[in-house]
Amino acid sequence: MLQNGIYIVTYFRASTGGVGLFHWGIVIKTADSVKSVRHHATLLPSWCYEEREHDFETSQAGILALKIGNIPADWARQHFRHLFGQIPVADTGDFTCRVWALRAVHCLVTNLIIQCPDIGALEAEVKNKSEPLRSHVALGGRATVQISDYSR
Repeated sequence: MLQNGIYIVTYFRASTGGVGLFHWGIVIKTADSVKSVRHHATLLPSWCYEEREHDFETSQAGILALKIGNIPADWARQHFRHLFGQIPVADTGDFTCRVWALRAVHCLVTNLIIQCPDIGALEAEVKNKSEPLRSHVALGGRATVQISDYSR
């Protein structure tokens, strides 16, 4: 992963449990940390927002990290924690980690941190790039890092 990058990420999910093929989140890779910080909604035991240090590239479940933008020069970990901590969790019957991740992208766009004119196209790109990689990761393959065609 490139330093100072913002990524939308997917992870292998062995049992979908009706919430999709992948676990979705946002990973922030700063220049001053060895590990990245993953922001996501997790089901423990009910939906909640979580922020934690994480190394996507060595994750056994990581499928795709799609770079969607760069961290602004004056932004630090606490800025993202504050921004993402305001995203509603489990407020609709169809809430999932994918819904949360796409809301996080919307927040990044709204706050002029990234440019993404079509979040639906970004979602399709993530799905289209993740689906063929899923079986590769299930068989022990490594995660893939790419740059988005729809976001900067």
